[in-house]
Amino acid sequence: MESIEPPRMPEITEENLSEAQPSVRALLVGRYEEVWDRVKVRIIEDQQAARPMDPRFLEIGMRALKEIGVIYRLSKPAAVVEEEEDPTITGIDRARMVAEQARRSKSCQS
Repeated sequence: MESIEPPRMPEITEENLSEAQPSVRALLVGRYEEVWDRVKVRIIEDQQAARPMDPRFLEIGMRALKEIGVIYRLSKPAAVVEEEEDPTITGIDRARMVAEQARRSKSCQS
């Protein structure tokens, strides 16, 4: 009797994972946001009806928000941006800004 082997699935490599990571991250964030939206509606309904909030929904909402924070790496410190790279502070005359602030401070005290 001839043995039938199932077809081989393509191998998932580190390169495949790296390529798919941004789209999978976006998909997860979207799904967690959907969960949060539904939980938020339930929490608001409970508040408006003056009934106690269902702790299960609170727990689900907290977990969804926590997972979104993990995906966005909110628990890690923000990267330091060098002055030359930050367009919001490039070209600011710090000496003039400090002098202006001191002048305002003196006029407020008078």
